[in-house]
Amino acid sequence: MANIHKRTVGAIKSRIKRIAYLLHLNNTSTNEILYKTGLNVNEYNRVIKKYETKKRTEHPTIDKIVKDKPRKCNMLDIEAFAREIYSQLGPGYS
Repeated sequence: MANIHKRTVGAIKSRIKRIAYLLHLNNTSTNEILYKTGLNVNEYNRVIKKYETKKRTEHPTIDKIVKDKPRKCNMLDIEAFAREIYSQLGPGYS
């Protein structure tokens, strides 16, 4: 499959894990996620733990950003900030 799509095996596996996490966020049943992705229970649990930990530590809260950098904002600043947030969240959060 990797050769057909001109991707590395690692990239395909990483994408499968990301899809599993997105399905998890959409409240898809664990059995359905395991079936669709081909992951086993241990892999699935590691993926969820990894992304949950990453989500908590990687992005500061809005309160922290506002407190650390008080400044006057215009609509262009707010629009750029919104684009940055949505680019980090990914598709489906607009």
